[in-house]
Amino acid sequence: MKSLIKKSTFIFLSISLTLSFCSCSFVDNIKDMFSQINDTVSNLTSSVDLEETDTDKYIRLDEFSFKYCEHYENIVCRMSYNQLENEGEKKLYNELLTSLYYIYPEAKDTYEYKTKQIVLDDIFLTEAQVRTSIKALTDDNPQIFWTSSTFGYLMDEEKGYTAVQLYSFYPPDEIKTRIDQLKDAVDDFFSRVPSGLSEYEREKYVHDEIIDMCEYDESVKESKEKERDYNIYNPYGVMVKNLAVCEGYARTMQLLLNGLGVNCVGIIGRARDELHMWNAVKIDGSWYYVDSTWDDVEKNFMMYDYFNINTEELKKDHEFLPLFTDMTDSEICGDEEISASSMNIFIPQCEEHKYNYYFKECPHFYSFDDYGDIENAIFDAAKNSKEYVQIYIDKNLEFDSTIALLFYSDPHYFFNYVRAVNDRLPDYSIDDSNLSVSENDRLSTVTVFLKYI
Repeated sequence: MKSLIKKSTFIFLSISLTLSFCSCSFVDNIKDMFSQINDTVSNLTSSVDLEETDTDKYIRLDEFSFKYCEHYENIVCRMSYNQLENEGEKKLYNELLTSLYYIYPEAKDTYEYKTKQIVLDDIFLTEAQVRTSIKALTDDNPQIFWTSSTFGYLMDEEKGYTAVQLYSFYPPDEIKTRIDQLKDAVDDFFSRVPSGLSEYEREKYVHDEIIDMCEYDESVKESKEKERDYNIYNPYGVMVKNLAVCEGYARTMQLLLNGLGVNCVGIIGRARDELHMWNAVKIDGSWYYVDSTWDDVEKNFMMYDYFNINTEELKKDHEFLPLFTDMTDSEICGDEEISASSMNIFIPQCEEHKYNYYFKECPHFYSFDDYGDIENAIFDAAKNSKEYVQIYIDKNLEFDSTIALLFYSDPHYFFNYVRAVNDRLPDYSIDDSNLSVSENDRLSTVTVFLKYI
């Protein structure tokens, strides 16, 4: 970072790191961004009318919009915007969102492309406020996939103005092409969504479709930053390239669910000792967490271990990074892991359990004397030759001892249920000598894999 001080005037060139990658420093390009600023304090102009080189060369992109699904009214996400505490931050947010559709066609030494500069004539924002506003903007708008992690700004507290400029990874022609490709993919997706789905069903539809269409990019852990394809961090990677990492999964969940009228935001934290991103989704008035990346682990059947879990369940293997309101200005402006790049603007509390997938979808085991639902679930699975059956163990039961009595200790209740089902099957039966079991005490579930003879 470069800082020059004269009276109450500050010049900064700032680098905002994204969740999964960061950029090189572009200090040398401050004169390109604000052309009246020279490399000496004495040449600093007092005018807020900042001149931009070849302003008429900025190319205006068509605003990014979808056809959306005819069955549901889309939501314009403003969850992070609504958390901003300063009206100047909100004004900057709105004007930057417009400026991102004006791209300068020539890249300088940065290999990135300027977007149109925003000047707030009557508003002074601190560096922390600028960073917070930009973070809120990128949180709410997963569709602006071309926005790079670089930005620059000029501020004068005495005269009361702030100027900010964002950058694009891509030139305008390439953005246009990618926008068209993404719009086609999203429009096609929305055209296939059935009508009459509840919010829960829309969420499940999006979750399943993303997992079906996308592969997790394992190579990202081995590749150098400059060799990475930035598509893996946004919806373009998921919807067009079908390859992404957690940030791409989460931003695509947000984009598609908002388009289907379901509130969805991204959450940043840590899991397995790495930075990670997942979603919070509002279903029937209550918030839940969903991690589609961690559900994309098995290709032979769909996983829902992280579908609508609550805060207590999530915290067993996920850690939230802090809210911006719990951070100092120096932390927000720093270049450590805990900074503007990885802070959360909005974290809802998720305390409900009603729309947890297993609680809602699986047969509940209440007692060894009341097993009718379990027997019927096994029969339905066998009748359709399914490879597995999943059971929810009621929270009033002690999980480990219940599992032991069902599968591992006398009287091995589950095998009695299987034998009862086999008596009902006409032409084949479940091989009760070839069952395998996967237990999840965190979610109070057990999955039994079935073989047939």
